[in-house]
Amino acid sequence: MGHKEEQLRLAWSPKTRRDLEALVDDVTSVVLRMCNASAVAFDFGPVVSGMSLDIRVVDGADDAALSHARFILVEAAAQGEIMDEWLDADADPVVVRFPLDVDDYVLGSLAVAIPADQWAGEASVTRCRDVARMVALNASQTSVVAKLELDLAEINQRLQTMAKNAERDPLTEVKNKTAFERHAKARMMNPEKPTALIAFDLDGFKSVNDIYGHQFGDVYLKTVADTLRKSFPENSLIGRTGGDEFCIVTDLPASGRSYLNNLLARVRASLQRNVAYLGKPDLGRVSIGISLYPRQSTKFDELFGFADTALYASKRAGRNTTTVFHASLNLFGPSNVRQTAQSPGEFIEHIVPHMQPIVDLETGLCSGFEVLARWKTPEGQFYEPLHFEWMFRDYRMAKRLTRHIIENALEAFCAGTLDPGADMPDIWINVTAFDLLDPEFVFDLQSMLLAYDVGWDSIVIEVSEQIALGQNGGQLYRSLEEIRRRGGRVALDDFGTGHAGLQHVQDWPVDIVKIDKFFTGPVAHGENSEVVVEALLRIAKRLGRTVVAEGVETPMQLTALQKLGCAFGQGFLFGAAEPLPPPLHGPEARLRQFDLQEMTREVSKTG
Repeated sequence: MGHKEEQLRLAWSPKTRRDLEALVDDVTSVVLRMCNASAVAFDFGPVVSGMSLDIRVVDGADDAALSHARFILVEAAAQGEIMDEWLDADADPVVVRFPLDVDDYVLGSLAVAIPADQWAGEASVTRCRDVARMVALNASQTSVVAKLELDLAEINQRLQTMAKNAERDPLTEVKNKTAFERHAKARMMNPEKPTALIAFDLDGFKSVNDIYGHQFGDVYLKTVADTLRKSFPENSLIGRTGGDEFCIVTDLPASGRSYLNNLLARVRASLQRNVAYLGKPDLGRVSIGISLYPRQSTKFDELFGFADTALYASKRAGRNTTTVFHASLNLFGPSNVRQTAQSPGEFIEHIVPHMQPIVDLETGLCSGFEVLARWKTPEGQFYEPLHFEWMFRDYRMAKRLTRHIIENALEAFCAGTLDPGADMPDIWINVTAFDLLDPEFVFDLQSMLLAYDVGWDSIVIEVSEQIALGQNGGQLYRSLEEIRRRGGRVALDDFGTGHAGLQHVQDWPVDIVKIDKFFTGPVAHGENSEVVVEALLRIAKRLGRTVVAEGVETPMQLTALQKLGCAFGQGFLFGAAEPLPPPLHGPEARLRQFDLQEMTREVSKTG
């Protein structure tokens, strides 16, 4: 049996078998009449197991003749190979057998028993062959239907698989964000069935990737997802809504908060136990935010924003804690968009640039300002990015926010009657990975610089070690290269806090490194504290990179950094970030200078 025949054999369903049996019933009388036959046998053995022989006889025929006909028909059906025809003209009855074939594919065979007195030789053969072709064509239609049924079943199976895969996060095999939101909205249609929307964030996950690598990070995520599946009730909805974030919708019984407290305590214990097998310290800690349906809202989007706000309240509280949303948290989350503006785009207008000076530690001159985003509330209060961190997780919001901050900063720097002949202070701009992954970002920045008549030589683009992670030659890398090719400079922020920092300083298009305050903070406390900073300074200088020390807050730190040969500093000692560092409305802005001797005078006296 060939491959096609084997496929069709598998295609016959019980329904197809019934259809063939109905076909035999319909054509039997026609075959008997047209062939002047006393008996007929249908053999569909090649394609339908168990349908090897079906004998039909003329009602009222002689029993002896019919018995003889049955014997000969069985003998005919037993032939191993179905010949074009099989004929014994000397028998009574004469038995003729033909293949039931269409397009060289044999569906079976047809045998008829014709009494000798009805036998007409070649005329009978021709008539029976025509009848066999008619039966074959009808049977082939059934086979086509069977094949279509098989194809349709395969297509349905593939569609089901595709639909399942389309809803599944490929790494953790829980629902992806889109599917989670759709199913969660469906769950929140009956206010009589309270549910809790629980947002999980893995504390310190970026450091896990930095220290142990992305492959281990993937194993960690899979372990967390598996733990959540096993720890929550079976009917809970679990989804991965961000790189290190999961969300769960679970039914809330009458006991409410006490039930949630016990459930989350078990979940935390299971996480700690399961990730312990990974053999790495300090894993399994999560920050949790919760919102309640329908008590706090009946709209999923609102509840998601509430849970997100509560989640970041947990992170601000020191992480590894749980917070249930309440109205006083609303100030710090995406749900505040509804109170402050009509849309996220309008909400961005409440983010304003602040600027912090970067100082030459040899001359005291202010060489530039780092542009920092601050949220200005309707009451006139300012909040740091930690309080609107949710905006940076949405690529559309993040990109719009970056462009908004850049344009407002350029407008602030260029306001007034500045002397066009004076040197422009450097503008240090923080960007996100979303910006650098956008091939149009550099061209958009070019347009903004042209609009305010600012040269590329006044622009420094700051990227963190986490942003810079990636392959040389990727879009991130190409964007940084293009910035430098146009005359801008690139600064690597928080240098020393990630495992890939040295590699990026050496291999990536970087001009400046900013030593994180984690290292500069204790630099004034003795030789041991200076060792790391001194080493980082030497590495950066040997590679031809300019160095800026962050977190300079005391005269002792300033003195220590000067002794180590650090070129530039930034920190509260020189001023906090301000809406507009005065004076910026005249040539003297270019000449702003700090009296470093006065700042370190007391240190010199005691040194």
